This record gives sequence, C-alpha cells and structure tokens, in this order.
Amino acid sequence: SIIGSHCIGIEIIIDLLMGELKFSPELAYVGSSGGLAAVMLGEADIAGVHLLDDGTGQYNLPFLKRYFIDDKAVVVRGYLREQGFILEKGNPKRIGGFEDLLRKDVKFVNRGLGSGTRAMLDREMKKIAERIGLKPNEIPQRVRGYSMELKSHTEVAKAVSHAKADVGLGIRAVAEKHGLGFIPLAEEYFDFVIDKKRLKKPLVNSFIEMLGSDRFKMEVEKNAPGIKIIEETGKLIYEP
Repeated sequence: SIIGSHCIGIEIIIDLLMGELKFSPELAYVGSSGGLAAVMLGEADIAGVHLLDDGTGQYNLPFLKRYFIDDKAVVVRGYLREQGFILEKGNPKRIGGFEDLLRKDVKFVNRGLGSGTRAMLDREMKKIAERIGLKPNEIPQRVRGYSMELKSHTEVAKAVSHAKADVGLGIRAVAEKHGLGFIPLAEEYFDFVIDKKRLKKPLVNSFIEMLGSDRFKMEVEKNAPGIKIIEETGKLIYEP
C-alpha cells in the first residue's frame, strides 16, 4: 500500500509495474503527514513525502524523528518537482505571487491540512501576514476559497479548468496535462519513506527498481513536465 502525498510520478510507476505484474494497487492520497503517520502505525508500505523543514531547510529527513520512525523506516530518494500556481492559460487575473491571493477578485482553492502543498502555502502566507501586520489566523478570512480543501493536484486543476477557482497550488505536470497555465514557485524533493520491514516484499522492491529505471526516466521526460530525475533517484538516502 502506498499512502501519502499525491504525485503523477507514482501513477507512472504503478502503470509501468501493472504492465509487467499482476496486482491491484492500494493507493490513498492523504498528504505527506498522513503518509508518515501511516508508516508510524504500520499501515503503509510506502509513503510519498515532500515536507520542508524550516529550521534546517532540508526536505523530508527531519520529519522521521517527529513521527518516531527514524529507527524503523528507510528513505529512498525520489525526484525533484516544480510546485507553483495552477491557473487559467494566459493568466487573465495577472496573478504573480502569494500576495495576490488576498485580492477580493481572486478565488483560490486549497489543499488539505497535512499535505506538503498546504504547508508551503501556510508558510508563505505567514510571512506575508508578518510583513503587512496581520495575525496569521486572519489570513483564512482574507483568502477567498481558503476553506475549500481538495485531495490532489488533479482535483485542483479540475477546479480551475471548470472555473470554480482562479488559482490553486500544484505541480507543473498536472497543470500542463489539463491545458492550464503555471507559475513556478519552488522546486522540491519528493521522496519515498518505506517501512524497513516491508523492504522484503517483492512489490516494494519492484517499486524501488522501477523508480530508478531508465523506463521510468523516459516516461517522466515524455509525460511529466516539471519532474526531474536526478542522479540519486531510486537510491537509499537514509537507513537507521
């Protein structure tokens, strides 16, 4: 079972594996924090995670201790991916940065608490609140659509393409797949936290192998703009 953050990269790996092996994938997109909690509770084989630690400026590894899994989980390096604003092609509302989300004529669509994308939004909005003299808890009332929480990047893209929102946060690959505009804001590490005991499972091994394969790299280059395979992709970057 794969529980955690949503990414088109995971969908590509599953599709490639299903072309070779007979299995029915168990996927639950509950955000990065939900994925780490599922590993902690022994409910997940693999968790997709992209959480930035403010203190160290490091992605993902500092969170193992916080979820008490630094002695029972390994981390396999995933890839880099571009996060940014998903909006209408041509950007008719002229949205340029997080400050624009406070405009009355801009309707936003949010992601759920516990997702790395939501953590990025709240981090940036807190900085703006400090700069303009607002309390951080005043931000939700100032951002139209802040309380509309969706589960995945795909749902955000659909909300924008059906004109239910002007803008949401998500990854470039999904924006382009839905024919929408994209403004890059950050490049982040999307990694895989794996329960150490589950490394013996053949499917878990097949997942890691596919992640590091040339076939995956080719598929990503063809179908997932904004996702970048790096030298460490598919390699163990942490073990207790």
